[in-house]
Amino acid sequence: MMLQRALPNPQIDLPLAADATQRFLPRIIAFMTYLAAIALAVIALFSAAGSGWRESLSGALTVEVRPLAADAGEAALERRTEAALAFLRAQPGIARAEPVPAERLTTLLEPWLGRAGGVGDLTLPRLIDVTRGGEPALDATALAARLAEAVPGARLDDHRDWLQRLRGLIAVMEIVVLGVIVLIAAATAVTVVFTTRTGLAIHRDEIELLHLLGADDSYVARQFARQAGVAALLGALAGLALAAATLVALRLVIGPAELAILPAMTPTLGDAAGVVALPLAIVAVSAGTAHVTVLRTLARIL
Repeated sequence: MMLQRALPNPQIDLPLAADATQRFLPRIIAFMTYLAAIALAVIALFSAAGSGWRESLSGALTVEVRPLAADAGEAALERRTEAALAFLRAQPGIARAEPVPAERLTTLLEPWLGRAGGVGDLTLPRLIDVTRGGEPALDATALAARLAEAVPGARLDDHRDWLQRLRGLIAVMEIVVLGVIVLIAAATAVTVVFTTRTGLAIHRDEIELLHLLGADDSYVARQFARQAGVAALLGALAGLALAAATLVALRLVIGPAELAILPAMTPTLGDAAGVVALPLAIVAVSAGTAHVTVLRTLARIL
């Protein structure tokens, strides 16, 4: 009994840190953490973009006045644009209607045409920003029909279809990312199972000796779980650092012009919680998997 109480002394712990498999495990977990962090960053970016777009468009409408074959140059298009503005400003439920400056339209086209790109002799449609407001509530469908009748070539867009497609896209991406994270967790668990079983085979004689001295399976399992947790923590921190460096490098390489259609990413408390939770979850999965693997393996072979 005295011997059993003395067993937890760290001086007789199994030398697991010296195993070759323990040098292999942190590298694999670092790679898995890197993939998981990139996946979470992607979905956070698109979720933030979706929220920003929905917020900016929730009370907004856009009117496009397209060039017509009957137009005699830019002047006719400008006259129809002014007619559309007068019509919109006279409607109840509209707080504001302003034309989009040509410079802003060029900026909006810049991600596709490039800074050196131009439209040449192409006549661009005119855009009008419309803001809802006031009473009664605006019926966008009825307004679109009246506008098309009053101003030929004018089309009103309430962004409803686009926002529905955006929600669907973000929902699909969230499911895909969740599936990727589940696969990463499964691959991590399989790797821990492999390294743990290898460690059990390497230290079989020492484990049998510990059993003869009175140690139970839980004592051995705790040592493997502790070693797996340490290896997982080191690998997870390395993977997070590499993912952060990758995201910063991408931001610098891509540049602000190409990211004009995406919102500025401002870290939130939720993002910080995710950064903290990811390595903790990986450590918990690794340590728990090692503990269960040892108990099941020892129950079968000893």
